[in-house]
Amino acid sequence: GAVVDEHGREVGRHSGYWRFTPGQRRGLGVAAREPLYALRSDARTNTVVVGPRSSLACTQVDAKGRLYVPVHRVAAKLRYRSPAILAHVEERRHGFALELDEPAFGVAAGQAAVLYDGEAVVGAGLIRT
Repeated sequence: GAVVDEHGREVGRHSGYWRFTPGQRRGLGVAAREPLYALRSDARTNTVVVGPRSSLACTQVDAKGRLYVPVHRVAAKLRYRSPAILAHVEERRHGFALELDEPAFGVAAGQAAVLYDGEAVVGAGLIRT
């Protein structure tokens, strides 16, 4: 399938969209002036979209899950190896929304969002956006 930039221009080829996750840099097989990262993939077209790290930044996250206790401020862990990010949390029907204090990079649908108050887990869910 095609590897395309954010404007839809083909910049390379790949052997399967499922091999790439948002934030991935290794194995893209694309040479460019600046480092490129997988931004998203499209199963329907077997396309992988790449761009600069800044395009991975997000400050709002929607998750399907639940809060275990009423809480408004949390430390949100959105990626296994990344540090927790302070956030405002709002309970929603079937989940919660996070407004992050600083951008997170490479957040992907289907990953876990685990919410902490100190050492205690106060909520968890699967990221939708």
